[in-house]
Amino acid sequence: MSAADLARLQFAATTGIHWLFVILTVGLVPIVAIMHTWATFTRDLAKAAVRSA
Repeated sequence: MSAADLARLQFAATTGIHWLFVILTVGLVPIVAIMHTWATFTRDLAKAAVRSA
């Protein structure tokens, strides 16, 4: 295997991992935002229910 082939292989591996990592993180943003918002509202409602009782 020549140096050019090894360089191409390294570039393909780096590009593939980077491509998957970007898709994963961009896809997780809405999930994390929804869960964080849900937890915030649930926590606030639980505190309000305890105060009113």
